[in-house]
Amino acid sequence: KMEVGRELSQVRSGCDSTAPPRPGDVEMIGSDPATSMVVVPPQPDDLKAIYLLRQMDELLRKRSMKKSFDDLILAGNDSLRLIQASRYEIFVRARNKPSTAFDTLAKHLPEGAKATIHDYAMAQARRDPRLQGDGRNYVFGNFSLIVNYDPVLAQAPHIDLLAPNYQFGLMLTDMSPGTLFHEPTEWKEDSGGTAAYPAHIRTVGALLHTWRAQGCGEPPTKLVEALEQESRVRDLLTDYGDVLAPYALLSKNMRSRPSLKTGSLLSLPGSVVHAGPRTSGFRAVIFFSAWPEGSEVAEYDPDTQYTGVLLSAQLVCLMWSQVGVGEAERRYLLSVLATHIEDCHVKGMWTHFDQGEFSECIHRLERGQFPRKTPTRSAYLDSCAKRPALCGSWVPFGRGPDTVDMRGLTRVSADGLWTMWDNAAYEVVIYRRRDGRVILHYPFWKDAKTGKEFWEGLDHGDNYRLEMDDADDNDNGRRLFDGTNGSLMSTEGDVIQCGTRKRPAATKRRLGNSEESSSNQRNREKTARKKRASRR
Repeated sequence: KMEVGRELSQVRSGCDSTAPPRPGDVEMIGSDPATSMVVVPPQPDDLKAIYLLRQMDELLRKRSMKKSFDDLILAGNDSLRLIQASRYEIFVRARNKPSTAFDTLAKHLPEGAKATIHDYAMAQARRDPRLQGDGRNYVFGNFSLIVNYDPVLAQAPHIDLLAPNYQFGLMLTDMSPGTLFHEPTEWKEDSGGTAAYPAHIRTVGALLHTWRAQGCGEPPTKLVEALEQESRVRDLLTDYGDVLAPYALLSKNMRSRPSLKTGSLLSLPGSVVHAGPRTSGFRAVIFFSAWPEGSEVAEYDPDTQYTGVLLSAQLVCLMWSQVGVGEAERRYLLSVLATHIEDCHVKGMWTHFDQGEFSECIHRLERGQFPRKTPTRSAYLDSCAKRPALCGSWVPFGRGPDTVDMRGLTRVSADGLWTMWDNAAYEVVIYRRRDGRVILHYPFWKDAKTGKEFWEGLDHGDNYRLEMDDADDNDNGRRLFDGTNGSLMSTEGDVIQCGTRKRPAATKRRLGNSEESSSNQRNREKTARKKRASRR
């Protein structure tokens, strides 16, 4: 049996016994270290590791190996998969993923090869001056092989890892191209005046600026208001918004190295738009990542990858049933999504969506083929915008066991609403269901072990209700609950304390003078704890 030694697992960089980082001719591509790529070439004394990398490359090239991978995929094996732009992802040591396919390959390597390659990969990564100088202790993990057997196009630009984490590509195939990455820059109009596109799209304002510059027209006022009120939109833009830049702009400003030796390593910070390169033949790379020990930012998740199409689609779903979002607003969002789909050279994005009307919509936009009754793109988008149930159920990158179906939900709470738990305030978003009952979502309260967000009102028999105070004649039921203009009640009929970030005086009095509310809160906390314990 192969000697596993120190496996390709999560190993603390400060605890490994390898020699300290060597000074060398590392190269930084780009002007800003926070968004630049570092190229770490192999050293003359790395002969053993280089030999093993070349041997692995030769094994992977065999068509018999490709056939075994294809057979595993057809059998539904989860240790590998096909990813965008016709590439294989073979898990070596990744979160919640088996390594069956890689273990088949490893049987043909010399004893100790796995540990040698592992140590070499980490040693190369530590030569990045940015990891040496920030005083943090990095954890390495989530190793996988990325392989293509035939000529492939470049991947769609994407973000799948967030700062302060790092991602690395260790080259197996000699003289093959490196990963493409986007160096942000502010693009000017021909006149040299106002910026046509911002350097980053991390706010709603920057997103609106980009839509206008793309020629999507002026967004409806109610859509702008809904986008600004939705905290999940702000979070998505902060983390992944840069992928929403026009594809032509991203591709024009991509940088890389066209030819790298076996053993070279590419190091790229998180939150940078990047893509696998176009290749003329076989190419294999070992991908892995690192994150600071104790970081609040989640480590790399192999199931999360946002392209412009996927992020634009999620914005459509988040906004579809929001207060104030009607046919005109939905039509505008769909036109933006259609623009991203048509500009993206990588097709098949519709396969990321659950089967249903929304998946069909994405598929038709990719193919440019529409029903007879709506034969043009414009007519088809008009018809889609009239369907209240078109989307809203899509959860990106797979439907987990605790997924919440968003179809038919309407947000009815003001931005920044909070409620009390154990004498601490937690932000909460309230949605009204079609049957009139409401559910509560805590976007920033997550289970420490599973990372799942906490919801209330989902269990069988739950009957949470929101009763608004008398509305004005011109209100049309569109007011959002802020803790002072209505009452939120649990299944037992207890009033749930709520307020906004500003904590109006009326809310303070309601919370401070109600002994009954405090008792109700304790009962609610006790009930919720029992539910959470049973779910675990």
